[in-house]
Amino acid sequence: MIKSVVFDIDGTLLDSEYADLNSLKETIYELKKEQVELSELTFALGIPGEVALKKLGIDDTKNGIHIWNNYMAKYSHTIKLYEGVENVIKELKSRGYKLGIITSKNKNEYKNDFAPLGLDHYFDTIIRVEDSNRPKPSPDPMLKYLELSETKKEEAIYIGDETVK
Repeated sequence: MIKSVVFDIDGTLLDSEYADLNSLKETIYELKKEQVELSELTFALGIPGEVALKKLGIDDTKNGIHIWNNYMAKYSHTIKLYEGVENVIKELKSRGYKLGIITSKNKNEYKNDFAPLGLDHYFDTIIRVEDSNRPKPSPDPMLKYLELSETKKEEAIYIGDETVK
């Protein structure tokens, strides 16, 4: 019997693709003076920012993340919940499900991109990229969620646009 419903954020609860890709495009231009097509950046959706930047040849990922987050602020007005998400979250909570999040966002990205939308208080356990040894798609974030939420694996379901293996 399912007792815990765990969500990804980007591409599942939030429509943030426009902001993610356009801010990354501007970051690349600032750091490397290269124009990149948005279609070349879709690989970065759903993976930790540091990993995406390394794949793009940016070694100073700390600075890169800082710049990317600054550009994300420029596009924050385009980030929105998918239609119906808030109602689903409220309904699941009212039925007594434990709700959780597993995200590739770091603490600051979570605070800036998701928390302002006002759903934070519905979630009992939140696993950000720095909360487990390896990021999604490794099983580490889900195992950490199960541990912290005191949920058996057969009692949890993960809903996301990327598989946790």
